[in-house]
Amino acid sequence: MRVPVKTPSRKLPVRRRRSAFSLVEITIALAIAGFCLLAVVGLLQTGLTSERDTLDRTVGTDILSRIYQDLTGMQQTNTLSSEFKFDPESTAVQTIWFADASTTNSTAANSRYRASVTFSPPTGSNRTATPARLLVTWPAAADPAGSALPSKYSGSIEVATSLQRR
Repeated sequence: MRVPVKTPSRKLPVRRRRSAFSLVEITIALAIAGFCLLAVVGLLQTGLTSERDTLDRTVGTDILSRIYQDLTGMQQTNTLSSEFKFDPESTAVQTIWFADASTTNSTAANSRYRASVTFSPPTGSNRTATPARLLVTWPAAADPAGSALPSKYSGSIEVATSLQRR
């Protein structure tokens, strides 16, 4: 008699379908990512321009502050300011060129900023207060003639004040 031998049953493997992205789905995803990247690159230029404008305004304000401190520190007996040698008795435009907030130049050639100061003669009975107009413009090379107020520039900061000389 034969004894039946049990053999393990062999199940055939079930073929599973793998999930994957189709070529159309990948193309759409790349198009969306490219559009977003293009928007970010466009904003980058705006951000850099804004940063440069802010830096120019900050340096211009620092220059105005230095000039104002120089002028307000003048004694009544002095004819010229101590740091920049401004003459408050002159009604002509007085110009100084700056490479940055602390470096002055002799010409517009290597300068980024131009500071122009004009004084008006005091009027009325109070002759110790001198009206002054302080103007910082950039770029300096846009209008290099230092004998007149600038007319061509991309940015400026201006202060009108009256100086009480001690």
